[in-house]
Amino acid sequence: MRLAELLGGAGLDPALADLDIAGISADSRAVEHGFAFFAIPGFAGDGLNFVADAKARGLTKIALLSETSGFGQSGRKETLAVAPKAGVEIVADETYGPKDADVTAQLAKIRAIDGVQAIFVFGLGEGPAVVTKNIAQLGIKLPVYQTHGVASEEFIRLAGAAAEGVRLPAAVKRDPSSIRLRKRSRSRRPPTRSPFKSGPIKRPLPWMTN
Repeated sequence: MRLAELLGGAGLDPALADLDIAGISADSRAVEHGFAFFAIPGFAGDGLNFVADAKARGLTKIALLSETSGFGQSGRKETLAVAPKAGVEIVADETYGPKDADVTAQLAKIRAIDGVQAIFVFGLGEGPAVVTKNIAQLGIKLPVYQTHGVASEEFIRLAGAAAEGVRLPAAVKRDPSSIRLRKRSRSRRPPTRSPFKSGPIKRPLPWMTN
């Protein structure tokens, strides 16, 4: 896979576009030669967000579908650890490969499980889009949760209409005009004393500013 294909070409230096990518991982321990490493928020955050939202909606029987990549398996591990503590039962634990063009076999197993109420998907790149399209093709009407790793326009492009209704954690864009900046005059601030020594410190520590 070329780097341009992985990232959708958005804002990519042309000199890097044809770089060959052997694999992707968000776990530095799983990175191999030729891999693209994604430094993104922790897997525990996604697992907690999934479980908390599902529980709040009364969804306590969940099917977990994880990519076999480092990212997918780390997310799987965290979700399996978090779910029982929150009273959420993982009733299916299936996996798929990052390059799989079809995941209907795994989804058919999930659909056959009595009482499953939602599907958690852990993956990056094209895989989650394939899963999302397969879910729609099989007529599965369950709520689908994806990770912050697919919170992009590229995922929507790849998944098409099937992306409608997918739930995922993502940052909210703020209008810069709505943010008010306050000017601070250091000359008017009284000397701030360090909690560790008796003399005044030259500049306030980060947690001491208003």
